[in-house]
This record gives sequence, structure tokens and C-alpha cells, in this order.
Amino acid sequence: MNNDQIVANFSTIISIILTNKSTILITVITVTLLRYILKTLHNRRQFPILTVKQTPTKPIYCAVCLYDVVEGQRYRRLPKCHHCFHVSCVDTWLQSRSTCPLCRSQIPVHLLPRKQKEEPGFLYLFVYFSVKAIRQKISSNFSKIVLVDADEL
Repeated sequence: MNNDQIVANFSTIISIILTNKSTILITVITVTLLRYILKTLHNRRQFPILTVKQTPTKPIYCAVCLYDVVEGQRYRRLPKCHHCFHVSCVDTWLQSRSTCPLCRSQIPVHLLPRKQKEEPGFLYLFVYFSVKAIRQKISSNFSKIVLVDADEL
């Protein structure tokens, strides 16, 4: 299925949705819930972000920036080796490497933090496909008008 067919299918679906106000509301709620669920599932697959509540007896040392992780700062504990680093330090490190900065143990790919791509929002996509559906309806109605006028001549 190519992109034009996908856009045509979405446009058809949007035109059906636009015919009834209750289906618009149900669609918006459904899409919002699905996005929330997908983001939650994605975040659960990554290793957690922890926060230092009290100054520990043995300080947590970040081998990336060479500073201790102090009270109130956020850090990550790597899954295999359990080494800890500031979130921003280790995330920057893991954007280009998939190993622990300290011991070089491999980190499973599905746990690596990813750069958040700027995705088009639901409203943008809804408007885009709505306009596409309206254009298709107008062009099909216009072609019917032109065909009727040509037949009458």
C-alpha cells in the first residue's frame, strides 16, 4: 500500500467521522487514550530515573561529568552493572554509545533512551486529513457538476 492509498483511506475515514459529532468526540478520546498508553508503555521499557532524597553515606559519583550526584538531583542506575550517573550525562552518552561509561558493559538496545522526535500533534493530523477529505468531496462533486453540464449540452 503506497502513501497515496494510505492518505486516501485516512481521508475516507475522516469524512465518515466528520458526519457525526458524537463520533468526533469518541475518536478524539480514543486517540488521546491510545497516545497516553503508548507513551506509558514506552517509558516503562526504559530504565528508571531516580532522585537522591538524602545525601547518601557513600556518594554517587558520575563518571561522565566527574561530579557527585547530590541531594535533589536525578540519576539513572544502569540495569546490568548498576553504575549510576546524572540523567543528562548518561542520556547524552547513550545517544552515541550503547555501553556503560564506566565499565563498558553492553546495555540492551530496547532500554536505551531515544531522542524525542517532534511528532505532529493529533490536532494537526486531524485537520490535515479533514481538509484532504473535504477537498476530495469538493472535487468529486465538481466533477459530477461538470459531467451533468456536459451531458445537457
